[in-house]
Amino acid sequence: MKPQQAVVKPKRRCVLRSVVVGTRRLIDTESLLHVLGREPAPTDPITVTIKEAQRLSGLSRATINRMVTAGESVAA
Repeated sequence: MKPQQAVVKPKRRCVLRSVVVGTRRLIDTESLLHVLGREPAPTDPITVTIKEAQRLSGLSRATINRMVTAGESVAA
């Protein structure tokens, strides 16, 4: 039986920049891709919904909400 390896956690603080438009919260795509360690493409949208961020990242809604809250505390 192989020993289980731990997941490597990033050393930087994972925060997402976001903006509220009407009643929706939109996440800045560049900050999402930075957290995921991916390079933004020229065809990427400027913002994505939380549901789209979940699909792109595989993270839960609660995790994304925590990262958005952390981003708000850094910006303030």
